[in-house]
Amino acid sequence: MSIHPFLDDQEHLPPGRFRLSWEEAEELLVDDPLFAGSQTRPELWRGLTRYIARFFELQEQYESLLDGRQLAHFIWIGGSFASKKLDPRQLDLSIAIDVLARRALAGQPGVRWFNQATSRTYCVDNYGVSPIEIPFVVVPSPFRSDKLGLDEQSYLRERGAWDDWWQRIRTPGVVDCPPSEETAGTARGYLEVTL
Repeated sequence: MSIHPFLDDQEHLPPGRFRLSWEEAEELLVDDPLFAGSQTRPELWRGLTRYIARFFELQEQYESLLDGRQLAHFIWIGGSFASKKLDPRQLDLSIAIDVLARRALAGQPGVRWFNQATSRTYCVDNYGVSPIEIPFVVVPSPFRSDKLGLDEQSYLRERGAWDDWWQRIRTPGVVDCPPSEETAGTARGYLEVTL
């Protein structure tokens, strides 16, 4: 990014989705001098790295079954890790997992990990990440959504839902407040990290 996205008077990224490479995201969210005193950011990033590495390991192991498909396409990092908070408790993210690739691996040894890969409790305990799955499929055209198949409709619905969610801010001073009309406005941004 050409300018530092955390402005002096702003706690969060400005509204929108900002696409970065893995290295750029690490530089911004972990290595930046703004977070030099963080006790949690380096460890959470290492956990994210181990989490994403598991997808690449399975992809390499079952390359012959995947027909050139990626298992995971991108992650969206939001929440406190995409803010000025010095020591976030966890790393909140959405991960786009390829529906057809996942189906191609059904029943293969070691693939049951997918059930854990989107379990927030398991992932927070083992990696420090709190993932939400976006079931990824290629949608040639989003127009005439009534003509799309169930996988395509699900992808567009989930993608839109999490795009909306990561741009919201909770009610100040309220812990674990549920979504509401008051918190539904676009107020912050999030990062898309390409894999």
